[in-house]
Amino acid sequence: MKNQPKRLRLQKFLSAAGLFSRRKAEEIINSEQIKVNSQIVREKVCLIDPLKDQVYYRDKLVKLPEQEILLAFNKPRRVLCSKRRDQPRRKIIYDFLPVEHQVLRYIGRLDFDSEGLLLLTNNGDLLHSIAHPSKQKSKVYLVWLSSQINLESKEKLLKGVQLNDGLGKFERLDFLGTKKILKVTVTEGRKRFIRRMFKELGYFVERLKRIQIEGVDLKELSLKPGEYKAISSLESKKRCRF
Repeated sequence: MKNQPKRLRLQKFLSAAGLFSRRKAEEIINSEQIKVNSQIVREKVCLIDPLKDQVYYRDKLVKLPEQEILLAFNKPRRVLCSKRRDQPRRKIIYDFLPVEHQVLRYIGRLDFDSEGLLLLTNNGDLLHSIAHPSKQKSKVYLVWLSSQINLESKEKLLKGVQLNDGLGKFERLDFLGTKKILKVTVTEGRKRFIRRMFKELGYFVERLKRIQIEGVDLKELSLKPGEYKAISSLESKKRCRF
């Protein structure tokens, strides 16, 4: 990254390198897993010069990326959001990316059977600002149900449904010409949240597609399944409100 200040807090450096959010970086530093110039860091506040000092995590040299990268990717169905392949025949999202983007971290996992907009970045702060539940970033999905939903169920989904990991609710729910195809807005990030919400009320989700994360709209990007597009830092701040 250009124009870096001469000295940085260590946790900010680790975040800018794309390894962790700043909060997670503090935990890693406190657990004494970071070395600066071959010395384990034990101080709560550590300032480094990224041009002179060498930082190691688990004995691997940490470097700042030359530039901030943010990708929008149209994840196909039946593709894993993972860096590890659990089965030889199951594709992962990184199968669709070139070598130089293999280090990027995805923001907001989509499950194996879900599809649509996924963001990837090398900026830990950006990742945290989008993914952390406290940031309340809106995400919009298209949902296809196996049966029509009634108005009583719609009201429950908007007011709150008790799940095994706490109360959940949709911010908005609209019918798209039929009560089997819905447009759902959430600020949640829990695993399989939308599927579990409908299942709790007796509905089965046949298809789930994320079409928007804040100001990033899949339709505007014109991406086919498996395609990606780089979004500039300036564009991301303007359109995405990150």
